[in-house]
This record gives sequence, C-alpha cells and structure tokens, in this order.
Amino acid sequence: MSATSSTVRTSIKPRTICSSGVPRSSIECCVHCGSLSYKKIGRTSSGAQRFLCKDCHKSFTENYGLITHHTRLLEWQWKEAIRSTINVESITTLAKNMNVSTKTAWLCRMKIYQSIKNIYGYNDTFNSITEVDGKYERISFKGLKDKSYFLDRLNRMPRHHRSREDRIKYLGDDYNKLFCTKPGLLKHLIYDTSKRLNGKYAIDVSHQHVCILTAIDRSNNIFIAPSTAGVPKSKDVYDRLSNKISSDAVLVSDNHASYRYLVKRDNLEHIVIDTTLHTNSTFSLARVNSLHSSLVFNV
Repeated sequence: MSATSSTVRTSIKPRTICSSGVPRSSIECCVHCGSLSYKKIGRTSSGAQRFLCKDCHKSFTENYGLITHHTRLLEWQWKEAIRSTINVESITTLAKNMNVSTKTAWLCRMKIYQSIKNIYGYNDTFNSITEVDGKYERISFKGLKDKSYFLDRLNRMPRHHRSREDRIKYLGDDYNKLFCTKPGLLKHLIYDTSKRLNGKYAIDVSHQHVCILTAIDRSNNIFIAPSTAGVPKSKDVYDRLSNKISSDAVLVSDNHASYRYLVKRDNLEHIVIDTTLHTNSTFSLARVNSLHSSLVFNV
C-alpha cells in the first residue's frame, strides 16, 4: 500500500487522551509510505513509542506531525509556552518560566506561530464583503551582530546612535574598502543621521518596513500574511489574494493602486474608501482596522 505523505497524514486519526493526560497512539499505517506492515521498536528518551516500517524500513514516532515532534519538553512547558504567547510575553520571560534557553523558547514560539498559521489565514475563501488593507511594521534586527549584513545587504549602520568617530571606528577595515569601491555609501554611513521618520515617508524598503497584508469578511474569515518589504506592488497583492477571494465577493479597500490589478484580473466588484472620508455609503474599513489594532507583531 502506498500513498503520498500528505494523504497519509490526513488519514491518521487525532490522538485520544488517557486518564494520565498522555496522548494515546493512534498510528494506523506508516507515515512515510502508508504501509500497514509495521512494528514497535521501543521508545525514545522522552517516552514516545517508536515504530519501524517493514516495507520502506523507515522509523517514526507516535507523535509524528504533532507540535511536540522533535522535542523533549514536558506537557507543562508547552502549556507555559502557549500561555506566554497569548499574553505576548518576551522570549526572555518565556525561557525563564519554561526553565530552558532562549533559543529553545524561541523555537517553541515559532512552532506555535506555525500551527496558528496553518489554521488561519491560508485556507479561508472570502465569498462576501471583504475588507483588505496593509499594516506596516518595522523589522526587528535585535541580536543581529553581523556587520557585513548591515553594510553589504542593508547599506546602513545598526539602528542605534553613534557619533562620527564611533561610526568610523565601527567600520574598521571596511572603511578603506568602501572608500575605494563605494565612496557615496561611505559618506552616507558616516554623515547621514538615522532619524525615525513618521507617516508615509517611513514606509519604504530602505527603512526596513514589512507590509502585512490582512483581509477579513463578514463571516470573520481572516487572512494575514507578510507581503513584501516596503509598499506592496500590484503583483504582490495579486499573488497573495488571487486564489482567496471568489468572484461573488465585494472587495473593499483604500485607493492604493496595487489593488487595481487584482480587481481587473479576477473581475471583482471593488469599493474604494477615500482616506479622507473613511466610509463609502455602507462600506468602510472598520473591521480590518479593528483587526490591525488587535494584532501584535514581532517581525
């Protein structure tokens, strides 16, 4: 018996919980090839049952495909990770409460985020009045100390104050290199100030803003996904939303030009909300703006 891994995973029933609170195994076939011929081969160091397929000779555990796969954390630690994520606590606080390193705490949070992403935002189809808008957030480079990443890729200094003397000292050997190859960039790095801009002037690629494209309809179907660095282009919006909004839906957005290509290609009814009026008859962007207010991004 053979099947694709995605088909096999969907055929496996959810784990049931025994009285001790530990998930019972419900493995019915090999998660790799779908074979019904497999055997038990002991347990892992964390107590999970291991199996060996007699056909493809690959091993797997009873928690394959679950969020607890490839982890030795206990149940109370995962509960603490979920609680901390809901309360938007820092990684340092989470690591302290879980009694693990910050790296392990960060990986746990990324697994939780990935699980939420698999549930919301990618499977919903919008069939009614759909409000679409972008939320802009600055990308965090906290903990990044690679000088070449800032100078060669971002063409700027790290985001903290430095005097001209400190900037020259920070460049070190790269000063002579930039003096010969990129004198304009060198002048920009030493003399230009890194002021925090506000409004539309701060939303661009050079200031490392990311656009999180969001959509919500009257049935509370939600789409949330990072689109691009800076202001999204027409192709960015089309690639994200072309398969999400049905032809029966009504697209409500602001007057940004990036939505016109999507509307024209998919033949959608489009209601434009003027930024100075905030409403257009019975249509508005109140729901998607409320969604923006409830979101906290760590990007």
